[in-house]
Amino acid sequence: MSKTLFNLRVGDVSQRDVVSVSKEDTVSFALGLMVQNRTAALPVVNSTGGIVGMFSASDIVGLVHDLDEEMRDPAEPAPQWLMTKLRDHDLERQSVADLMSTDVATIARDNSLRDAAATMLRNRVHRLPVVEKDDRVIGIVSTTDILEAFVEHCPEELPAEA
Repeated sequence: MSKTLFNLRVGDVSQRDVVSVSKEDTVSFALGLMVQNRTAALPVVNSTGGIVGMFSASDIVGLVHDLDEEMRDPAEPAPQWLMTKLRDHDLERQSVADLMSTDVATIARDNSLRDAAATMLRNRVHRLPVVEKDDRVIGIVSTTDILEAFVEHCPEELPAEA
């Protein structure tokens, strides 16, 4: 049986190759992973892979707020420039635990895409860690994943109203 948009589950569309950090990792290391993997957030996991937090670009906004004017300088590429500026804030020693969000919204792989979208809206986030019952991270589902499923599974033309 072919899956339709309405019977797709989070596990059908989530990314399974999860890049994560531990709360002991440095902020600089986490930012490097974010740049390397082109993501704006990383789940923070314990030694068994259980979710303990989320580290996102918004967690470092306060650190770079005073650099706003300098960020408009087009002379240097943004990711490298930002990493250089953040080193000035001693992020080589500051841990992810210092800045991560600990109140993390998660979702199970068997939940519907509607459930995932509703959870994202309610929590004002763009991605959710997909977890097992023991809170072990097994994937990430993003707003882009949900939109791709919608585009792929929604008919191109809506039926005419009778």
